[in-house]
Amino acid sequence: ELQQLCCRQLEEIQRLKRIAQKLLLLAHADAGTLARHRTALNLSSLVREIFEDMAGIAPELDSRCATASDITVNGDPTLLRQAVRNLTVNALKYNRAGGRMTIAVDSEGGFASVTVANTGPIIPPEEFERIFERFYRRQSTGAKITEGSGLGLSLAREIARAHGGDLCLIRSDADSNVFRL
Repeated sequence: ELQQLCCRQLEEIQRLKRIAQKLLLLAHADAGTLARHRTALNLSSLVREIFEDMAGIAPELDSRCATASDITVNGDPTLLRQAVRNLTVNALKYNRAGGRMTIAVDSEGGFASVTVANTGPIIPPEEFERIFERFYRRQSTGAKITEGSGLGLSLAREIARAHGGDLCLIRSDADSNVFRL
């Protein structure tokens, strides 16, 4: 019984640590000091690695990855990994049973993009910007309750902006929610 209590307390400490780390990153974004450690990074490889990890977490989903080979960007590897991971975790958490999650990497006009889509509850247009607010969590009828702090998408957006890009919800229709970083 004592061991179970200690395990639950350790899990809670780890959860609080992750929240504190996210808040610290957001404070750096507010101060304009995010993404200072840039290096050449193979974005295609990074996305494939994250996809393999995430697909293993939710084998019941139809998960697909399409990456153009060897798209290289100049960025902070740790932060970009965090942004892509936040998007894929969201796509898994807010998906329907037996749904689909796709992730793609592409390059056009000298700019790289990562697109993540899922078949979760459709996000209405009036919430397209609101979902990026800190601590905001959608409440939809019939949706399963998911853990989280409501910081993942806002942090991913700040990381994208610190790299000269952006994160937006580009489509939400009867088939899927589509985010582009």
